[in-house]
Amino acid sequence: MFCTKCGAKNPEDATFCYKCGNEMYGTTEKSPKNLPNNNSVNNNEEESDKKKIAIEEEKGNPLAAFWGDVFDFNKKLGRRDFWAAVIIMAAINIIILALCLWLNFVPLWWVYNILFMVASISASVRRLHDTNRNGAFVLLNLIPFVGQIILLIMLLQKGETSSYVSPRWDGIMAMATIVLVIGGFLVGGVAYSDYQHQQEIQDEVSYDSDYDY
Repeated sequence: MFCTKCGAKNPEDATFCYKCGNEMYGTTEKSPKNLPNNNSVNNNEEESDKKKIAIEEEKGNPLAAFWGDVFDFNKKLGRRDFWAAVIIMAAINIIILALCLWLNFVPLWWVYNILFMVASISASVRRLHDTNRNGAFVLLNLIPFVGQIILLIMLLQKGETSSYVSPRWDGIMAMATIVLVIGGFLVGGVAYSDYQHQQEIQDEVSYDSDYDY
């Protein structure tokens, strides 16, 4: 007789399967081809679990949602996916800027900014679609201050798409926020120092011109 669990052939008087230990119930002989293959079932379950994990990881990756449909302006993008990606990409922007200044190769930062700008426009249009608005509202960004604030309010509003960010990205977002804060202080300090330097140069030029007279 054949084991109903693993399909192994056993003696007619066997009480337990010699291969898997399953209890035999005097099952009528059947071809192993007609019996379920336990190994194949387990393999199918493992493949199914891997696919589910891969799908969940893709859904929980804000950068994949941000960059994945960069040339598709018709889809929707959830609020948390959008802002998580923006924060992380802004932090990367600061890191690349610091690296470019250290290497004295600023064109790399320009290339990154162009790519980031295109991706941001696409993501903003999809975020507006998620709030049931026309993507053309992204043009409000061209209106200094007032238009930019209105667009910001629209992008912050809750939409239809439910966002799911994997827990591991919460730590990455926290680190990116810290980088943004520190980078903001450093950029502000450098800008203020440069402003003071320019003022000193202007004062020296003004003093020399007065002295000549």
